[in-house]
Amino acid sequence: MKVFLFCLTTAALWAAALAVYGVPGGLPYCALLSLLLCASVGDMISLRIPDKLNFAGAAMGIGYVLLIPQLMGTGDRVSGVGLAVFGGLAGAALLFLPGNLGVPWLPRIGLGDVKHMLLVGVFLGVPGVMFAIVGAIVAFLFVASLAVLAGRGRHVWPLGPFLATAAAAWVFYAPAANTLLAQLIAQ
Repeated sequence: MKVFLFCLTTAALWAAALAVYGVPGGLPYCALLSLLLCASVGDMISLRIPDKLNFAGAAMGIGYVLLIPQLMGTGDRVSGVGLAVFGGLAGAALLFLPGNLGVPWLPRIGLGDVKHMLLVGVFLGVPGVMFAIVGAIVAFLFVASLAVLAGRGRHVWPLGPFLATAAAAWVFYAPAANTLLAQLIAQ
């Protein structure tokens, strides 16, 4: 039953990505959503996100940017790869620094989560990384608050599913966010 639900979720995410972006533009997002789902399930089961998944996914993202540089908002392959690499490094740094340098209200962030943001940044760039990190922190604090209110106290939650959910939200809401931002700038 778990495998069936995993496959059904993957199919639904792919259908949604292809409905929003079409073919071939949606194919990189189908790959990203599959990677996010695999990382989330793995993190929930073992509190680990495998390096092989993160690094292979990041390499896949760079390959997609080489094929479709418009993923990074440019028509130039070299600029696209540069923006993808910068997005990946920014994602890793933005998650590593506060999570491992003693910010008191954040849980300790594992290096698997940091490398996972490298993967997300390669696919989504800096705006997607920023959204994913802020969204994950807000969602995490919300869920933790509900748990405390329900009397469940402290609990260890993997951060990966929160990051993945926020990154997936960016995949689907980025077109609307970009349109809104362009309208605000034009005014």
